[in-house]
Amino acid sequence: MPCRRARPVRLSHLRRMLAAALLALVLVGANAATAQEPPLFDPAPPRIKRAPSPLLGTPFEPVVRLGQDVLNLGVLPRLRYVQSFAANPVGGITQGTDTSGVVIFGADMDLNKIVRLPGAQLHATFAQFYGHELATDHIGTRTKVQSFYYPKKQFELAELTYEQSLLDGRLNLLVGRANATGEFARSTYGCRFQNVADCPFELTQAVGGFPGFPYVNWGGRVRYNPTPGIYVKAGAFETNSTRNTNSGFDWGLNHSTGFVIPAEAGYGTDFDTDAYPRHAKIGGWYNSAPYTDPFLNTRRRSRGQFGGQPLLYSGGRAGLYALGDQVLYRYDRETTRNVAVFGTVAGPFDGEGLFAFQGVAGAIWSGPLASRSGDQIGLLGTYIRLSNKEDGFLNALLQKVRSPTRVSRNQLVFEANYNYRLVEGVFLAGSLQYLVNPDQISRQSATRAPRDALVVGLKLALNVNELLGLPAVSSFR
Repeated sequence: MPCRRARPVRLSHLRRMLAAALLALVLVGANAATAQEPPLFDPAPPRIKRAPSPLLGTPFEPVVRLGQDVLNLGVLPRLRYVQSFAANPVGGITQGTDTSGVVIFGADMDLNKIVRLPGAQLHATFAQFYGHELATDHIGTRTKVQSFYYPKKQFELAELTYEQSLLDGRLNLLVGRANATGEFARSTYGCRFQNVADCPFELTQAVGGFPGFPYVNWGGRVRYNPTPGIYVKAGAFETNSTRNTNSGFDWGLNHSTGFVIPAEAGYGTDFDTDAYPRHAKIGGWYNSAPYTDPFLNTRRRSRGQFGGQPLLYSGGRAGLYALGDQVLYRYDRETTRNVAVFGTVAGPFDGEGLFAFQGVAGAIWSGPLASRSGDQIGLLGTYIRLSNKEDGFLNALLQKVRSPTRVSRNQLVFEANYNYRLVEGVFLAGSLQYLVNPDQISRQSATRAPRDALVVGLKLALNVNELLGLPAVSSFR
């Protein structure tokens, strides 16, 4: 039976949609005299008051003053450096060590201060990656065990967006070169770990097709806050067949294959409004792009056994997700030392993708000692269930080479870490991870399934904003 051919995306329609969105923002900005600052962003992690820069009183104090002067002019610069090391002394396909890292830099520009455009901001972010990833080189699994590794190791445009706040901050629009994972299905606490199964949430990228940092596409979202603690938002983002191989500077639509539409509603509080802050988010997505069958080739035979190109389907796919977190314990009302728990679940409506389900649960202990109020202890558990078809494809590959081992559909990843704050803005994190039933999606030529793996990790993170005493910025910017 011949495969169904994918319906081509009408690029003229996409161009008209983007042009209409940009025109609407220009008209909105021209009539935004009633917009007030600050805009009401959707609930973020419980706010912690920024400490003064540790560089005050040192020879670097002029740099601190310069940063504040630039901020007063309406530009919030940002610079972040992360170096990650990992080794698997036990398990995987082979044993080894790898290091990877990234330099992220950019700025948020307050256009009200710069050009008298009330409620408007411009965001620009760039990233340079380097190094290797243990999960690919030695374990074989798709789930990365090191923060900020991307295989192309190239200079990336990671964001270029225009943001407009209206109606006293209750209505907020964003459009440009953006990533969906920075705006939707984003965990409050997930990015405080070396394992990246929840930073961003893996299933929404692998199955939902969300463009994720640093892979930005054309897109945008609109958010409305009926009250300060409640929001609803929806977006539309281009899906692009070549985005993961270019650097983000190819802005054409000739490789567009469709679009993904996420929507989300949520509620949240912070330490200014709640002694025990909490967040709850629920959302879903629709992706119009054609997609490939994980198991069958174009002749409807096992691709793992007989090879060939994957069977292509036209039409869309959809799924749902939910996130929640809660501060359970707080030492006192004078500090933000606390214990919080969080969780996420997500799944598609079909079984045609890599994953059939993903669930995450974890806890964060902030300020475990009064003398170490800036330190954090983290615990994270992730459950990933492969789809029947992906499981069948991987095991067919192993069967073809007469391997006596098989991959399990059910995978577990655990992590325990300690984030030690050297000074404000500089952290050294040690971690232990244990992977149960890892897949070999990243090593499909393997002759046996990976063994359960123990991973030892060490990460150095430098956030120059915090070091200079400037406002904290998003992990995705």
